[in-house]
Amino acid sequence: MVDIEHSVLAQDDSDDELHRGRRKDQATADSIIPNNLSFAYLDVSVGEYASFRQNFCQKTGCNSNLWANYTSEDQFKAFIKSGSVEKKILLISTGRQCANIIKDIHSLPQLHSVYIYCQVVANYESLRKEYSKLRGVFSKPDLLLTRICNDLEAETLPKAPMQTRREGERHTVTSDIISPADQEALIERARKAATPPKQNQIPTENGVEVFSQPGIHWCPWNANSCTKTLPVKGQGTVAVMELEPMPFELCLSSKPNPDDPEAFSIILGVDTTGAFFGTNKKTYDQSHIPQHLIQPNNGKWHTYWLSFFKDTRKLRYGIGEIRSMFSIFEITIEEDMASELREIHYLHVKFPDFTRAVDRSVKDPNGWCHKKLVAKANRFGRPNFYATYLRVTVGNRDGSAPGHKYVVEIWPPGHYSPIHNHSNAYGIIKVLCGRLLVKLYPELSLNVRQYSPIETLLEEGQITWMLPRLNQTHQVRNPDLYGACSISIQCYQYGEEDEEHYEYFDYLNNDGQSIGQFNPKNDDVNCTVDLRLLPWMLRQIVLHHYPFVVVVVVLLLLRRRRLRRLRLPLLQIVRYYNYR
Repeated sequence: MVDIEHSVLAQDDSDDELHRGRRKDQATADSIIPNNLSFAYLDVSVGEYASFRQNFCQKTGCNSNLWANYTSEDQFKAFIKSGSVEKKILLISTGRQCANIIKDIHSLPQLHSVYIYCQVVANYESLRKEYSKLRGVFSKPDLLLTRICNDLEAETLPKAPMQTRREGERHTVTSDIISPADQEALIERARKAATPPKQNQIPTENGVEVFSQPGIHWCPWNANSCTKTLPVKGQGTVAVMELEPMPFELCLSSKPNPDDPEAFSIILGVDTTGAFFGTNKKTYDQSHIPQHLIQPNNGKWHTYWLSFFKDTRKLRYGIGEIRSMFSIFEITIEEDMASELREIHYLHVKFPDFTRAVDRSVKDPNGWCHKKLVAKANRFGRPNFYATYLRVTVGNRDGSAPGHKYVVEIWPPGHYSPIHNHSNAYGIIKVLCGRLLVKLYPELSLNVRQYSPIETLLEEGQITWMLPRLNQTHQVRNPDLYGACSISIQCYQYGEEDEEHYEYFDYLNNDGQSIGQFNPKNDDVNCTVDLRLLPWMLRQIVLHHYPFVVVVVVLLLLRRRRLRRLRLPLLQIVRYYNYR
């Protein structure tokens, strides 16, 4: 049996419930709708209005009398302008009609929010940057329904006031945006979602969760698909284990490339709206029954399995225990395909792109990443939401670097770090996704802004570096105000000559009035990656976008005694490059 255990930080809009601190019971669902809120559906065609209204009212307990349908833009504008300012309207509109009227209605106090329901999402994404009340653009009704419910529920969650710094304090105080109970529940849910149910390791640091590769067919979250070779041809069982609801597609093929014209494939796709099962030649069965689809989060792991056996030509899909009696779909393929079934040897898994999932979690007010950024708003002094970023460490703290030696950092659009230094450590920084603006300063002081910094724009795949006496003080910023998140990976290490280690990064406070100390640790939900992944991390840093000659030059430089400790990893990288 092949096990694939899925863990994820954040997912797209269909999985928004992953990031909620808690989910209300159905009995209290009607409380998510404010007393002064009503709903308008603007579409020249009335075909989907009735079904969407019915589904929404069933899910929330909403009275259908709160809904109204409009086919004319002028008719809706006249209606909303004539209403009382105390009454709020939530509008669901087609993309074309929304583009025509949003300029006229966006500033009206009667407008609560707008959601676009269209065929091509990309055509209207630009409107989101211009109009804050436009909450999202959707092409699937279930995603639209989920987002509206989650947004309304978020408005009902109690918010605790932000804590302020006490006079004379040098260090920052973390803000409490949600209640301690909700915060604890949120952290616990995220911890469970990020931890495979098997092969956990004992953490060596308080508050840090350690996980390792859960099996030989584990698929890392660094792409939107992966391919593995099965140990036996023509038979086996694939089990996908999920704690949080996440769509997936499994493909078992006779060729390493499932798109090869000569390949024969078994395909299973499951999401929140449907499940289909068959081969690359035809779909044998499909279902839209909720019990056959991705299951909602109830605090337990759900197993989705696919089995195939060459001798009987039977293919099965089921949920729960792997037993033929629990099959949802059972297919017997034609006899003329038996020889092709015997050649099935490769497993291909498709899942949501990790960077896209992180980006959505950052931008969604209900996302874990967004909530964490809000909670960190006063980490560096005076509260500033944009002076925040997220840190995920790799490996354990061993005293050879300030904090962890390897750190992945997530930079939302327009967010930046304070001006800070790096404890005289050596360092390499690579942009894995997006781009970053790095500003270098001559020193860290209260009047540092009187200097004109050296500015460098790093594109995806580019690298910068630091030595104990060079490039130590900088500020990092995602320069794209309306784009996607940028992701970087950093490696730090003290030099051999550094006998007095300083475990902090000093930084200039947000108000520029004091210099504080920052303990470079992980954010609250911590996932410290198994050290067996470090060769991959090093290859990502040095080789992915740089020619072999660069590595040779680096090796020559490493003859210097104080950099000798890095020679062995780089020699391993060169060896890998020669055989790649």
